[in-house]
Amino acid sequence: MRLFAAILLPAPIKEQLLQAQELLRAHGSGNFTRFENLHLTLAFLGETQQEEAAIQAIRNTDSASFLLQFSQPGNFDHLYWAGITLSPALSALQERLVRNLSAQGFSLETRQYVPHITLCRNYRPVGNLPLAEIKELLQPLSFTVDCINLMESTHNNGQLLYCQRFQKELL
Repeated sequence: MRLFAAILLPAPIKEQLLQAQELLRAHGSGNFTRFENLHLTLAFLGETQQEEAAIQAIRNTDSASFLLQFSQPGNFDHLYWAGITLSPALSALQERLVRNLSAQGFSLETRQYVPHITLCRNYRPVGNLPLAEIKELLQPLSFTVDCINLMESTHNNGQLLYCQRFQKELL
């Protein structure tokens, strides 16, 4: 199974992200993330049969609930995203989780964590991008993070699906 740890987003936040996607869609094409798949990845575990070890690592990751604040849009080449402010609380949560996953034997990425929510992959813009408009949609957004989730990524009839395998409530 293909697993990752994530923060799931409330529906009103996802609705705003859909508006950002519509602005991108009006100025280009690509593979847009479906509404139900919008999330913030904390750690990507990849292909593994060690679900119980991942659950144990998440259980051992303590954190108080905290406010997650959006920042500006950005991109990694052809992947366009909504940025998340790397607050001390988010940074501490992600670092503790990675440490706990590593202690359970998972080999994780070592590059710097850049919190973001993928809006579109393989994006091909046409003309000027409405980044200022997208920034206006994103910057007032925030919500309280009160749980961490272990998610499984599968494909069904060519469609990417995410299934929640475990959830830990934050203090």
